[in-house]
Amino acid sequence: MSFERVSGPLHLGPWFGRTLGRPAIWSAVVYARVRYGINLLQPNPLEAVAHSRVPVLLIHGEDDRNIAPRHSQLIAAAAPDHVTLWLVPHAGHTMAWAAAHREFEGRLLSWFTTHLRTQDNISNSAAVTSF
Repeated sequence: MSFERVSGPLHLGPWFGRTLGRPAIWSAVVYARVRYGINLLQPNPLEAVAHSRVPVLLIHGEDDRNIAPRHSQLIAAAAPDHVTLWLVPHAGHTMAWAAAHREFEGRLLSWFTTHLRTQDNISNSAAVTSF
């Protein structure tokens, strides 16, 4: 994803990050490793979600030019049993609420209500079985 992110603000398309933008990305990777001791290329949301059982709600604008919607689609496909994906029509990066504020609020509240209720049931049954 990082190679594509470099291209977004420049409105050049993903090819730029994979070609001409590559030196800037590698400079940032080396700087972060030397200065902070972290590997910017190590985080992997796809692997994290695939190896987790934690419910995840992904909200992604279909018109996002910063992070391509296919990234969320790949993450959702990796764990369909606990990942919910909502692709928001006519929404750019972080613009889902602006594009569909009523539906955004309804989906978000519904998702949390469902998953908090599920978590309460797990906690209650764990408490009951521990007696």
